[in-house]
Amino acid sequence: MPQQNVGTGANPRNVYIYRTLGLEHDPFAYATAELELQINSDDPPFLTYFVDLPAAKGQGSLLENLQQSGHAVVYGDIGSGKTTLRYALEAQCRGLAQQVLIVSQELGKGEPGTAVIAPTLQTFTQALATDLFVQTIERFDTLPSVPDAKLTTALSHYWHQHIPNFHRSLRRHLRQGQSPDVPTGISPWWRTWKRVVVRYTPLTKARKQFLQQVLDVGEREKREVVEETAVLQQGIILAQQLGFQQLYYLLDAADTPQFDINSLLTHLHQISKLLPEFPTQIPISLKLFLPKRIKSKSQHFFSQPDNTLISPSFSALIKWNYSLLHALIENRFRSAGSWIRGIEVLTSQESPVDLESELIQSAQQSPRRLIQILSSLINIHVNRTPIEPTITNSDLQQTLQNWSDNTPSLLSPIVDNVINEGMLHA
Repeated sequence: MPQQNVGTGANPRNVYIYRTLGLEHDPFAYATAELELQINSDDPPFLTYFVDLPAAKGQGSLLENLQQSGHAVVYGDIGSGKTTLRYALEAQCRGLAQQVLIVSQELGKGEPGTAVIAPTLQTFTQALATDLFVQTIERFDTLPSVPDAKLTTALSHYWHQHIPNFHRSLRRHLRQGQSPDVPTGISPWWRTWKRVVVRYTPLTKARKQFLQQVLDVGEREKREVVEETAVLQQGIILAQQLGFQQLYYLLDAADTPQFDINSLLTHLHQISKLLPEFPTQIPISLKLFLPKRIKSKSQHFFSQPDNTLISPSFSALIKWNYSLLHALIENRFRSAGSWIRGIEVLTSQESPVDLESELIQSAQQSPRRLIQILSSLINIHVNRTPIEPTITNSDLQQTLQNWSDNTPSLLSPIVDNVINEGMLHA
């Protein structure tokens, strides 16, 4: 990626990031995986930001364990990296030649004051239909066989019925085609359906022909009223016919006021009763990413006789230490094309403190908090001397003072521009 063009009167932070440090993008602009997806429309940096956390001693890493079939649950505090871990699992399974269908659903991630849809079999079906569509197109050139007319018709009806605005969105994308400047092909289409970009997907002649056939079939004129369990089973059968051999159901619950633990447990109980009805279909593995505070309540739930079918075979609590947080900073610099491998490189030689140690200690084992503090540090420094690469002890002390009450007093001067315009502004 070419270095950003920073013009006269540019934001001081942009001067520091792009001109002084020579980075390709601002790796500290965002501290949550959801917002990081907006940094680069072609290749989401979270894939290079990721730090693979170790599981219990001798059990490999969290990601390695989650990739295995079987139910699993990961607990973590706010900002500990549950969503980033989920994205990494999804990227691994979708990016490799595994015949695993990833069905992903977020819970409680709405904006403050907005309604959050409780998880139900209906929302499961909608997520299944969406991911089945995206991953069918991603893997189209490696499917066991091209869907025949009968299967194409069944898929078209299923997608039209269970994916909101499916026909209009797909038709618009096909009309616009594939931009020659986008190295990921048509993968950016997936953001229409709130799915992440994980692999190169070209708009080949075969893909385009299949998508046009899906549109031509259209939606049934008359919808049949079918029990939700049967609708879900239909989607699983379609996935099996396309060659998928397993289904991983990823549920990611944010620890916010909108999150309702009781609705989640009710939904899981429904899934527990549902699994025995599909003995010959694709095995379903639950992969849960839950707030740490509900660990004891959820463990009690899994131990009940009616729910033992979904009791996790693997359970872990996300924990960060100094070396892992250092790796996070290193990965961020590397993702932006920098030779810098640690923030201490930017410390003034006259400074008596270990800059990175001070930042990591203030982060209180939270990767999100670490990136937020580091971003605040950059803001304080650039408002003084954006053309000077080294960060002073005064910069650090003011930053730590602002964060001493766990709330930054200095907001980022780029937040509004970044969210509204992306990172390509000058």
